[in-house]
Amino acid sequence: MKNTRSSRPAAGKGAPAVRKKAGQRPAVSRKRRKKKAAFRPFSQLHGWLNRYRTTPVRTMVVNSLVAMVALIILIAILGACWPGIRMARLKKMVAGGEINAAVEELNGAEKDGADESTVQTLRQKLASRMLAGGRMDDALALLALTAADDAETARLTAEARYQKAEALYAEGDYEEASRLFYRLSGMGDAASRYVDSVCALAIEAYLDGDTPGAHRLLTSVDGAEEHIRRAALDVTGSENEANALLSGDALNPESIRKLKLDSQAVLEAQKSLQGGRIAAGSRHTVGLQSDGTVVAVGDNTYGQTDVSSWSGVIQVAAGARHTVGLKSDGTVFATGDNSRGQLNVSDWTDIKMIACSDYDTLGLKNDGTVVTTGLHGYSDVADWHNVTSISGGSYSAACLYGQGMMLSTHKGAQMKTGVLLSQLSVCGPCAAGVQPDGTLVCSWDGAPVWTEIAHVETSTTGILAVTNAGEIRTHFFRASDDPGIQLNGKAVEIASSGTHHVILLEDGRVQAFGLNDAGQLNVNDWQL
Repeated sequence: MKNTRSSRPAAGKGAPAVRKKAGQRPAVSRKRRKKKAAFRPFSQLHGWLNRYRTTPVRTMVVNSLVAMVALIILIAILGACWPGIRMARLKKMVAGGEINAAVEELNGAEKDGADESTVQTLRQKLASRMLAGGRMDDALALLALTAADDAETARLTAEARYQKAEALYAEGDYEEASRLFYRLSGMGDAASRYVDSVCALAIEAYLDGDTPGAHRLLTSVDGAEEHIRRAALDVTGSENEANALLSGDALNPESIRKLKLDSQAVLEAQKSLQGGRIAAGSRHTVGLQSDGTVVAVGDNTYGQTDVSSWSGVIQVAAGARHTVGLKSDGTVFATGDNSRGQLNVSDWTDIKMIACSDYDTLGLKNDGTVVTTGLHGYSDVADWHNVTSISGGSYSAACLYGQGMMLSTHKGAQMKTGVLLSQLSVCGPCAAGVQPDGTLVCSWDGAPVWTEIAHVETSTTGILAVTNAGEIRTHFFRASDDPGIQLNGKAVEIASSGTHHVILLEDGRVQAFGLNDAGQLNVNDWQL
């Protein structure tokens, strides 16, 4: 029987192709439709531009404009991406040890406004690489550009200074090594290495024939008896020579102990020295009265003489245009110009001595550390410790530490480590001090040769001193600056601004000499 049911061949191999209807568009995949949609704006732009390409000349102009716009867009994109590209390249250079090139690239990146924290991190990594290569000075210079209060910067800076100190010691520069070790005494064995350096200096002084200088050095540090042998070996490089040095009477440990006992009376006398009863600002004068009140005369443009309400004061100091008073409870008064923050002392406590430079104020704490505020900040003082006395002058500050060694923020004022002092005054690049035997020492080669000195004052115009007998000695850098000081009594203290000089007499009277354009010499009625 014939099958009448209609049937179609199954789709598959051999099946006839399905015929499309007339006018029907071929099916387009979704992916191709998206691609066409993506290019549609460009096609439209191209079509819109073609409306203006009607002649060869117009076509050239339009194409040039299009190329110019495309170039501007490309530059903008590169400019936005460049900092990231630069930082990536910098990190690669640092990791690869390309130190010098990385430093130059880093400086350029910082000028171009690169992220500050990223720049600081890269500088620290570079400094670490430099230290690993023994480049301490380069590392210190790089770290000086980073934030000083950053913990990693502080750690790397201390490490760099320690490595430099060790290198200086190995080279035989014991003096500079001692200064660096002193400032690092809280780090590892730096305090011990400081004593080694001082002992090495003492041995060099002895070998040069300066036995008194060697003894002064050995009595200036604790533990010299235990460190003298190591230093002797380091200086001589020979155990036999070291044994020969230590077998004599001058450098053996027992002799050092006796020297220290003999020097105790002198040290106690140094501690009893007092000052700070008079002070001279640029154009004003300050005096401390016996009842703890304060008087002042001269220029008061900034309120620097507004001290009449002060009481309980035990010491005064003056900057160019400000006045400071130390109270018996360890707190501090300040008045006058505060344009550089030199009056920001309200939170100071536990202070036992004050000093001023022109636009700075310094305070010595009972624990032997120093605080400072003002124009310079004197960041170096953060490393000072075991300090016994401080001094300030024009754009510089200095201290005595240990048993009479000195340190200055101004390199020109720095004296040799072997010089031990009982009193110190600093002004800019000039420092003058008094040795325990009354001899004047000065960082300036042209200083006078004075003995029997009890108190010294440096200024911008000269050096002035009070002798043990209460006489005044002066040495002015220019004869025209000499005001012709004539005393009417025995002097005990002197203060100088450079243009006027104030002298406290034993009976409490005060005399002043020099410029009086603001009434700064009007002290004849004072009784301190």
